[in-house]
Amino acid sequence: MAAKETNPDELSDCDPAQRVRGSYSDSLKLSALIQLPLFVFAALLLDGGQMLRYGEIAAAGYWVGAVLIMVRRPKHPTQVDLDLVKYGFVLTCGCVTIIAVAVTVTRAILET
Repeated sequence: MAAKETNPDELSDCDPAQRVRGSYSDSLKLSALIQLPLFVFAALLLDGGQMLRYGEIAAAGYWVGAVLIMVRRPKHPTQVDLDLVKYGFVLTCGCVTIIAVAVTVTRAILET
């Protein structure tokens, strides 16, 4: 039996959380599938937990952004909204890592 796709227009009588789950469900699932292995990999690195901390900071920023996107357009997300919810964690993680490395290098240069 094939799973029935949820049309956000049919969910107008449902609670707001159900409407958000219906329109963003695939994006949220893919985002979770991307985050889980990255967190496992970051936890296994032998860098004293530094990359794991970067990942946690990126995840906090990503989820704040994802919630804002879902609150802004719960019923009719644009393709950009869906793509940001899907792949925004990778972008956020990359930006946080670059900024953290730049701050660490700058701090090391200034201390010498």
